[in-house]
Amino acid sequence: MGFLDRRPFRADDPDGRELLAALLAAYDRAPAVREFVLAAGLPPAYFSWASAMSEVWPEVLRRAAGQGRLRSLITEVARDPDSAAYGVIARLIAEPTEEDAATGGGPGPRIGSVRRLVFEALSDDELTELCLDHFPAVYDQFAQGMSRSQRIIRLVEYCGRRGLLTNLVRLVSEINPEKYGELAGGLDG
Repeated sequence: MGFLDRRPFRADDPDGRELLAALLAAYDRAPAVREFVLAAGLPPAYFSWASAMSEVWPEVLRRAAGQGRLRSLITEVARDPDSAAYGVIARLIAEPTEEDAATGGGPGPRIGSVRRLVFEALSDDELTELCLDHFPAVYDQFAQGMSRSQRIIRLVEYCGRRGLLTNLVRLVSEINPEKYGELAGGLDG
């Protein structure tokens, strides 16, 4: 079971201290924190938004863990590009979930194999549509003149940092089941 699936939140745990420090460094204003709270399905009325974030964040983490929503909360934080500088967030998101532990799920597909699958299975238009429909934060990073390879790297890295590689593989398999069938054997790490 990963740290994000444990109850209660342990601020004295090294992961808890590192996570709290990263959140305080990256998000020290109530409006941003409130958006994460709402997106994770936590009631914002439980928190004193006029207090210092050094008081709010520990309470947010404690309540999220107590309600089994800590992984959901930190997943929402990981979607924000400002969180990318904090390795603890990506590391905790990548840890196996309770469901993985119960089903014996492994670490998931290898990033290089997923990159190859996307490159070989999707046309330029399919790649663009996939990002527009399912990964708008990646789509928003696409710039004029960016190569197809650069766009694929952005997508796969984004999904890798957020523990979404399995989801990406599933979406690619739905778009091009034939190519997925050819390459699926080399995906697992």
